[in-house]
Amino acid sequence: MNTLLTWSLWIAALLVVYHHLGYPLLLRWEGRAPLPLPEARARGYRNRGGDEALPTVTLVMPVYNEAPLMEAKLYNLICLDYPPGRLKVMLHFDGCSDESVAITRTLLVRPEFAELAVTLWVHEHNRGKVAVLNEALTRCDSELICLTDLSALLPADALLLMVAHFRDRHVGVVGGGYRFWQVGSVGEEQYWRYQSNIKCRSEPRGDAGGPWGLLYAASRGRYAPPCRYHQRRFYAPLPGAPQGVSRPL
Repeated sequence: MNTLLTWSLWIAALLVVYHHLGYPLLLRWEGRAPLPLPEARARGYRNRGGDEALPTVTLVMPVYNEAPLMEAKLYNLICLDYPPGRLKVMLHFDGCSDESVAITRTLLVRPEFAELAVTLWVHEHNRGKVAVLNEALTRCDSELICLTDLSALLPADALLLMVAHFRDRHVGVVGGGYRFWQVGSVGEEQYWRYQSNIKCRSEPRGDAGGPWGLLYAASRGRYAPPCRYHQRRFYAPLPGAPQGVSRPL
């Protein structure tokens, strides 16, 4: 019995060491160069020839009691440089008990939101993100599905950069990276550098791991609804992995 416990302890310890130290060293030893970055189209918010060739995109956002963030996020969405006729936004309010829905409806009647195609789904009961995503994804009919956190502000060219990666038919998932408005502690900065380095080095192997929730996209034909028991950000991109590359921006 003592021998079994000892072996179990050492195996568990080695797995922890491999996860935090061994795997990053293995990626560095492999020394695979990152895949070349595609060139994104520049639009400058003007209609250009070839806009109709861009894939249709549905931006899905689950919302739960995010009233203080709604205005900043909605204005961020109208700053995205993407043809209005090729972009739809779906907001799924997951049993909100604050003013998230009321604030959103008040904002969307303003003239600056006239070209933003937004659909609101107001659910009476809170079911959690995975359940909401399961339902939301069945309502998407676009070529690409993007998921984003309400707390994340996206660069104006974020969607153009993402769809440029999908010109490579081997790419099934594309994820964004974090940039902070306020610099955190040294430890926090080192942690994000460590995480970003692992994702970039994993990319040539066809697996960039679970993307951060601020923004990631998948081809609709390669996306499967997540099981309710899986961690959403890890599981969601996996259906695309056997059929394509998971690629960080």
